[in-house]
Amino acid sequence: MFGIINLKTIDPILMFSIFMGIVLVAPILSIKTKIPSIIYLLLGGMLVGPYGFNIVSRTLKIELLGAIGLLYIMFEAGLEINLDEVKKNKSYSLIFGMLTFLIPLILGILGGLYLLKMNFLSSLLLASLFSSHTLITYPIVSKFGLNKRKSITAAIGGTIITDVLALIILIVVIAVYQGNSTILFWGKFIILTGVYVVISAKYIPKLAKYFFIKYAKGNGSEEYVFIITITFILAHISHMIGLEPIIGAFLSGLILNSFIPEGSVLMARVKFIGETLFIPFFMISVGMLIDISQFVKNEKTIMVALVMIVTAIISKFIAALIFGKIKKIKSTEKILIFSMTVNQAAATLAAVTVGYNIGILSEYILAGTIIMIMITCFMGTFFTEYAVKKIAFGEDDDEDFGNELHRILVPINQDMNLENLIEFSFLLQNIKRHDPIYFLKIVPEEENEKEIIKSEKLLERVVERGRELKREIIPLIKIGNDVSEGISTTVRENRISKVVFSWDRKHPEKNKVFGAIIDKYTEESTSLVYILKLENKLGAASKAYILIPDLIIKHRGFLAILENTLKHLKELNTKIIFVCKDETNDYLDRFIGDKKEINFLTVNRWEKLDEFVKNLIKPGDLIIFFLGRREETTWSHLQDKSAKILIEDAESNFIGIYLSCNKGNECEIV
Repeated sequence: MFGIINLKTIDPILMFSIFMGIVLVAPILSIKTKIPSIIYLLLGGMLVGPYGFNIVSRTLKIELLGAIGLLYIMFEAGLEINLDEVKKNKSYSLIFGMLTFLIPLILGILGGLYLLKMNFLSSLLLASLFSSHTLITYPIVSKFGLNKRKSITAAIGGTIITDVLALIILIVVIAVYQGNSTILFWGKFIILTGVYVVISAKYIPKLAKYFFIKYAKGNGSEEYVFIITITFILAHISHMIGLEPIIGAFLSGLILNSFIPEGSVLMARVKFIGETLFIPFFMISVGMLIDISQFVKNEKTIMVALVMIVTAIISKFIAALIFGKIKKIKSTEKILIFSMTVNQAAATLAAVTVGYNIGILSEYILAGTIIMIMITCFMGTFFTEYAVKKIAFGEDDDEDFGNELHRILVPINQDMNLENLIEFSFLLQNIKRHDPIYFLKIVPEEENEKEIIKSEKLLERVVERGRELKREIIPLIKIGNDVSEGISTTVRENRISKVVFSWDRKHPEKNKVFGAIIDKYTEESTSLVYILKLENKLGAASKAYILIPDLIIKHRGFLAILENTLKHLKELNTKIIFVCKDETNDYLDRFIGDKKEINFLTVNRWEKLDEFVKNLIKPGDLIIFFLGRREETTWSHLQDKSAKILIEDAESNFIGIYLSCNKGNECEIV
């Protein structure tokens, strides 16, 4: 259309530079205009593509990058689904999932048949585009701390249901279109698919756990390469048995979900590479398919776009409205559910690209889909921000944090397992509060300037990790010979509420539980303290043994910390086993609501606790020990003895937890 001057290039370096320029400009424009960057990426592809200024052609290299981006989108979609929250609110997810699938499907088929005059097969595939949706506004909801509300889990669970069903329709339509709809084909297809899913779900987590334990010791690069390799292998196998590769990528995300916690460095790496390279390249490559002139010359394109936009918006709104009435949800939350699920992006782009490539859907539908994506993403972003702000700042039943602090201090040295320590502190951080994490290095007074420079470089590594995850890190250096006192002073000066220690595995001390520094600090302090010995990534732990001494359950704050601990373990899909006495068992049994993934082991002779636990644990398993400070009524000599033996065990991952006190060395008991 704009090819008056020949600007076309075949230089791969220049082509890559043009693409990266679009990727650079899109988020800048998004911030200034409040329009999602996905729209600018699509527009960029339209302008530089063969139907725009014809600067870049859709060569095999461009198509390859686009295909990788498409698989990456589906992989991330599987990763971001919180399976634990979906399980807890199954009824919400099931009801909303069926509503948000069937209503758009029915309206889409009718629109395709009677308004666009398409045949039934094309109308069915068109309708599946409306049924699926992408949670592109979920980060906004998560930022305001609303992701645990039942309405949000309904939207997440509904996404799984509707996207899977939409993908099944895509498979069926392709099979019928290509003449593969015989009984023999479907029998073979169903058997192969069942075997593929079962074997993948059963053995890939075992392979991932083995790899994470044995080989993932560095800065996270090995884990990233591993999960991407698994994703593309599953995508290829999916293609081999007759499924679309996007099914395999989505399945990979669901399977590896528990190994990649939301706040982990690995998740940050997945999102960073996806958001800055593969996914933008896919969006640009899709934009290159659009003939801009069709919007001006051809009335049919405009008609198709209008039908698609109206159908998508009305159908998703009706689904949210009916669900809200069934579950008696407030009007603001109905708007929030609608705004989260009206966005047509990843799954829609995936399906329309596949449908267009094999010839079921026309270029009019492809062009109309792009316009629909632009309008729905803009609308979804606008209404999501409106709804979350109204809920977060305008409702009385929201969580009130008051002046409670959630600041974390992490004392570090050169020899510790820094990567696991950083990742654990990120998992503990309350993102909603925006409280920083303080990393402290104490340098002895007699050390020279070289040691101070060395400490600064160590802290620079930590700050860089923080930037990757967009977390605020405050590096601190103190000079002094009394490390424990230096930590205590830092805690008071910065109003710290949690201190995270890494156990010195190289220099265990014979007459100390965790070492002179940690023991002295925990005896004299009042803050919540974590002591870590993490040999492996937390995501590799298939079982977590939580050791609960007798009187700890009466400690003020115990239930809150336990609840938070269980939340993290369930996100990691870790089987939880409480180790305690009978009376503690009865108390916890009343406290814990969802007991599906929780077991109890009774140990009435705590002098044998360490032997009992060591006989149970396997490499990669996690021990979490709630501890009492000396001079507290919750403390016992047997507790210290068992903790020392268990943390020194070579194969165990250990987290010791000292609960916070109210004043001095005495903690309030309830």
